[in-house]
Amino acid sequence: MAVISMYDKIKDLISRNDFATAEKLLEKHSSDLNEQQKNGLRDLIAEQRSKKQKDALKRDRRLRRRGRWQVVWAIEKGLFIIATIKNKAKS
Repeated sequence: MAVISMYDKIKDLISRNDFATAEKLLEKHSSDLNEQQKNGLRDLIAEQRSKKQKDALKRDRRLRRRGRWQVVWAIEKGLFIIATIKNKAKS
């Protein structure tokens, strides 16, 4: 059975976006890691958080844009139906 180091466990948590647990383990086991590893993990946490926030912002923009087009489509469809009914009433 392979032995997984604390560094790898923390890195795995970061890759799964579990930043709170990763930071807790980093603080708890900081004596087991050298300074370069600690700084690397902290940088990775900051980078992944930033990426997650950017992705969420993009997703929210896309959803708002899609919502606007759905409203426009509904209005146009409603106007088309009203125009069709008026044309039939004239006939």
